[in-house]
Amino acid sequence: MKTRNEVLIVLLIILLGGGLSLPYLIHPIDYFDADEAIVGLMANHVLRGHIPVFFYGQGYMGSLEALVAAGYFFLLGPGVLALKLAPLTFYILFLILQYRLIRNYGGIPRAMLTLVFTVIFSSTIILWSTKARGGFTETLFWGTLAYYLFFRLMDGYLSRGRGGMGTVILLGWTMGIGFWNCSMVAYYYFP
Repeated sequence: MKTRNEVLIVLLIILLGGGLSLPYLIHPIDYFDADEAIVGLMANHVLRGHIPVFFYGQGYMGSLEALVAAGYFFLLGPGVLALKLAPLTFYILFLILQYRLIRNYGGIPRAMLTLVFTVIFSSTIILWSTKARGGFTETLFWGTLAYYLFFRLMDGYLSRGRGGMGTVILLGWTMGIGFWNCSMVAYYYFP
């Protein structure tokens, strides 16, 4: 059972993760490149009714990040800051999911430690959590979600001798969306 203290500590660590991304959000143009501009262009096209299936010029990466960025453009207006909120959203969702997965299978201390290490000691993840480049940050989310669902499915088989068909369908959907988003998610799926 989660305690209020646990939820508060996790929330503070995740806020720290978001806070460490602030330099990339406060001065977004200093950390902006052409690949991100393509995602922004795609998001603008989404707002005009054209929904691309793939990242422009590539057939191996979907347009999910552009779709999410279009939502932020709709709410905040088009701009580099709104664009960078799309990968940051998936980074925060990844942190929550990673914590929950490790908490369920390794306990609260390991989950907290992993969360702290992920937030504080990975400058690469912090930088990429604000790089709208088509789906790399989302790969962490979709891969971790697939692990979480797979372990839930296996728990059902071990405890009841069967898994839930709903979980199987959700896992298949998750893996499909993840693979469409960025084929690098295969590194999660193969193990």
